[in-house]
Amino acid sequence: MSGGVISPRMTELLRLAAVSLRAGISPLDHGFLAEHEVTLDEAYVLADWMAAGVDALLELDRSTPGRRMIGVAVASAALGGAS
Repeated sequence: MSGGVISPRMTELLRLAAVSLRAGISPLDHGFLAEHEVTLDEAYVLADWMAAGVDALLELDRSTPGRRMIGVAVASAALGGAS
């Protein structure tokens, strides 16, 4: 699927951020930003997308179908399917 709202670069940064978070490292840490050559503008956008993700999870958690979706996502991540 192409033409999504999230740019390919930001998609890659979000994937890397998820891996980083699972390793206990903040994706907004200087080391992460330097290693992946994240610009200041990209860092702000990354923070905004991460906050939007939290907001989306909280909204999903308000309904039974949403809670099921969260459960599937958590299970998938635990099995290594979301990295």
